[in-house]
Amino acid sequence: MMNIKMIPEFDGTSLTAVEWLRKAESACQLCGIEDVVRVIGLRLTGAAFDVYDQLAPEDQRTLEKVKESLLAAFAPDPYMAFKEFKVRRLREGETPDAFLAGLRRLALLAGGIPDKVLASAFIDGLPEHIQETMRAGARMETLTLDELLTRARAMLARGPSSSNGERWRNQEVSLRTISGDELRCVGSGSVVLKPPGGRPVVVEVIVSDHRPLGVDFVLGMGGIKLLGGVFLDSRGQVRFSPFDKATCAAASTGIQIDENDFVVTYNSVARSWTTAWKWANGNAPLVLQNTKEEYPPAPTAKVAYEAELKTWIQHGWLVPYDAKRLGPPKALIPLMAIVQRNKGKVRPVMDFRELNTHIAAFTADSEVCAQKLRDWRRQGANVSVLDLENAYLQVHVDEALWPYQTVVFKGQKYCLTRLGFGLNVAPLVMKTVLNCALSQNPEVKRGTSAYVDDILVNEDVIEASRVAQHLAEYGLTCKAPARVADSARVLGLKVWGENEKLFWKRDSGIDDVPKLMTRRSVFSYCGRLVGHYPVCGWLRVAAAYAKRKANDVSKSWDGPINDERLEALLRKIAAQVKVHDPAKGRWDATGDKARIWADASSLALGVVLEVGDCVMEDAAWLRPNDAAHINMAELDALIRGLNLALSWGMRRIDLMTDSVTVHRWISDALSGKARLRTKATSEMLIRRRVAIFIALIKEYDLEITISLIKSADNKADTLTRMPQQWLMTVATEPAPVCAAANEVDVNNLIARIHHASGHPGVKRTLYFTKRVNSMVTRRQVRNVVLSCETCRSIDPAPIRWKQGSLGVKETWHRLAIDVTHCSGNHISHSLIVGRRDSLFGAY
Repeated sequence: MMNIKMIPEFDGTSLTAVEWLRKAESACQLCGIEDVVRVIGLRLTGAAFDVYDQLAPEDQRTLEKVKESLLAAFAPDPYMAFKEFKVRRLREGETPDAFLAGLRRLALLAGGIPDKVLASAFIDGLPEHIQETMRAGARMETLTLDELLTRARAMLARGPSSSNGERWRNQEVSLRTISGDELRCVGSGSVVLKPPGGRPVVVEVIVSDHRPLGVDFVLGMGGIKLLGGVFLDSRGQVRFSPFDKATCAAASTGIQIDENDFVVTYNSVARSWTTAWKWANGNAPLVLQNTKEEYPPAPTAKVAYEAELKTWIQHGWLVPYDAKRLGPPKALIPLMAIVQRNKGKVRPVMDFRELNTHIAAFTADSEVCAQKLRDWRRQGANVSVLDLENAYLQVHVDEALWPYQTVVFKGQKYCLTRLGFGLNVAPLVMKTVLNCALSQNPEVKRGTSAYVDDILVNEDVIEASRVAQHLAEYGLTCKAPARVADSARVLGLKVWGENEKLFWKRDSGIDDVPKLMTRRSVFSYCGRLVGHYPVCGWLRVAAAYAKRKANDVSKSWDGPINDERLEALLRKIAAQVKVHDPAKGRWDATGDKARIWADASSLALGVVLEVGDCVMEDAAWLRPNDAAHINMAELDALIRGLNLALSWGMRRIDLMTDSVTVHRWISDALSGKARLRTKATSEMLIRRRVAIFIALIKEYDLEITISLIKSADNKADTLTRMPQQWLMTVATEPAPVCAAANEVDVNNLIARIHHASGHPGVKRTLYFTKRVNSMVTRRQVRNVVLSCETCRSIDPAPIRWKQGSLGVKETWHRLAIDVTHCSGNHISHSLIVGRRDSLFGAY
């Protein structure tokens, strides 16, 4: 007989649902009770019983249904489990076995965590002195999780310990001093010693209850050897481990990073970073050819520009060139001023273009701003931004390269001693330096993400002030942290918080249309309108269309464009943006579920990514002027949308399309219900695209659903269209000067295009012809297509005649044949031949 009170009552708060259910099932199994579900129902109380009571009667008798409802109601979700996993520590009186079991349970609830990460969390949750002892005793990465548990169990089971990691046992020990006296001690043990800047080591100790020779401790040769030796200078200062590789380096280098295109070293004494680029093919140029000293700054920027350069000289970033020490200069770098409109600052920069041709930059690992934005937006709402102060100027350049960084200011020659903005390897150097500094502390590395000189700090992991302090320890100075929820500038976007959510918008105003129209100025203006903003809506395709038209009406980048239609289009775009700027939206995104809206038109492809009813990113691509079918374009848009979702790390994706054909293709491919059915000219290209789509789903283990929607409900529709009035503005041709056109030449042109494009119908032939001559009419094209012998032989156009009269105007103009009778094996035919106003009949 089982006492039901052996199983504690469960109200959803005392224990976790998983733990309580396991205990209940174990108790029933021990007592031989098979009807476990009835026992569970009797021991539920409070909120847990309310959940049970809401189940249907048949579900209350099913163990799996009851367990499923209780776990759904009271088991922590994966995010909460992972959050608890990160902060879990060994509790007072808890055994290491119980601690590890708790970590494993949280890891399982969080969706599974690798054993190496679990081992790191286990070590990190132990008392600090145990951590130090374990790290000093062996390399952690060589031990399995069970071996780590055994060592932790043994260390926690030892005798008394102090906060310094000392462990000793009472034992009578005596020593003979150098004077011959006997020194009685009270015990022996081990202690962890960690010199400044060195690694901890474990040394054996003898414990005394009084100071031997009046000092705190005596270090023997065994301990000195473990610490790497000792150095005593003339001032009496002691330094341990003086002969390691880092200290013996010429510049007391603590860290050295050797990349394919540059070397970075860190001086732990001076707390400074120094870089040296590598020459292409290993050969340094003797002398560069440039002789230009400066690109004169604009009058409005000259004062600020010169003041900034004087500041560089005061800080020692620019130093007078010493030819006696450095030798003759080998390059002259032109100076110029760059105005940062959004910050209202003027910055001196250098034209490194000639020098860059001699430096091979390996940029495959460069950061991409768009992808970094996606990563940062998935960090949640409790984030802050850190910005390095004069980031590039905090990195020194090796003195041997100073002759290649000489400039002339106010008639005097200087050399730049720091990393210059414009050098092709400078962003890679800055990324390497910052990531290396952040990675020196595992907690700092886990809670930060860097892009060049900007750092996003997840304050759920670590405070921004601690990150700034950590960087200062490695010689990198930051500006004051800016909490994003209180409004901050993040990678060129203005971000602020409302109701525990973050939102973003454009951080600068809308410029006027450039007065001097060139291809370069139009591209620059459209680039500023769209920039790297995640959401731009209709503006994205409008700006791309304006750039295409600028290409059509210009022959060079800097040649003037005298086209009123293009200028009118840009003015309409600018006016609409000032009234309704689509560059704004929700900043933070969570979860792995997204909805993709895809659409295509004859103008462009459009994709919208939506998370939780908020548009997170959109994209548009102008279509080339080809004859690809619209269904092919719709399929391309869907694949591009899937790629966008993958770049966000989404795994559950709902696809929305308004194309019936594409919906059928993808639905059949997903379900395997039917093979792809198409007889289009591009059949093999379609099959290839569908195969790519399915391969992506299998490779990334995606959960995909596809829905057919109305075109009016498609949120990507605005990305594929422009107002008809705007298109007419650009498409309108000026009135012809001479209306005398040669009809024969026009017909020949139409016929030639009709033949070259594969004998399409009237509509498609008119489309291709208008790209060459916009004055061609539909009537002209129709007449040419109807008279095309090839088309008539393949698919003869129907001929109409007056009812009741089969006469023809020309001899032998009509021949008709038909089957009139079929009986057994005998088939009768009728043949009618037309001759002028009479008919011949043959049967």
